[in-house]
Amino acid sequence: MLCQLFDFDAEVRPILEVLVGKTLEQSLLEVLAEEELADLRQQQRMFEELRNAEMAEQQRLEEQDRRLVEEKVRLSLFTSQVTIQRHMWSRPVIIISKINSSGNSVALKT
Repeated sequence: MLCQLFDFDAEVRPILEVLVGKTLEQSLLEVLAEEELADLRQQQRMFEELRNAEMAEQQRLEEQDRRLVEEKVRLSLFTSQVTIQRHMWSRPVIIISKINSSGNSVALKT
């Protein structure tokens, strides 16, 4: 007579369906959250790679700029020295001949 009052399979079925449904829903949410975290980590890695590449390019350009400035200064100094030397060499030399007391001719440069 107890079997007729309580049908275990019929009474437990809705409870099991709710438990299984909630468990599946929670599992799906956890999987989605893990996938989202994996995507965020991948984006972060890509961002860091891009940032590192940009920093390396910036350092390369700064080094190139530094070398160009040094070369410009070196070239400017060299050009200044050449100009000074040309100016000195292009100066006319006047030779004045003077006869000293012994009767010899002595050349003087001015």
